[in-house]
Amino acid sequence: MGRSPRYLFCVQVHAAALHSVVHDAPAPPAFDVTKKGWVKLVSKSWIPCEEDPRARGRPDPNVYEPIEGVTERDVGWMKCPYQCVMTEYYSGNEGLNGWRTEYCRPPKVVGPPYDE
Repeated sequence: MGRSPRYLFCVQVHAAALHSVVHDAPAPPAFDVTKKGWVKLVSKSWIPCEEDPRARGRPDPNVYEPIEGVTERDVGWMKCPYQCVMTEYYSGNEGLNGWRTEYCRPPKVVGPPYDE
């Protein structure tokens, strides 16, 4: 039960995400083919590298723009198209490596057509 995406992730809708769904995406019942509407998918188990015993001694040589003060590649959350959170990203993160394979650093939105 504890490994279910239901217990590992939460969906956060803050002002920017709400604006993207309400104002940037087409109004229902139209399907958002532009996928401009997004929400945050937050990982419950994310911790900064300096606090993660598995990452100590292996600093990331890349330099990333700070996002909410975090300069690591993985900031603990990603932008997901709101209409795909449950169907694609909750199920895609069901395995132990799901987050690693699905993760896309903000400000990009994960998934087609955002993957480059």
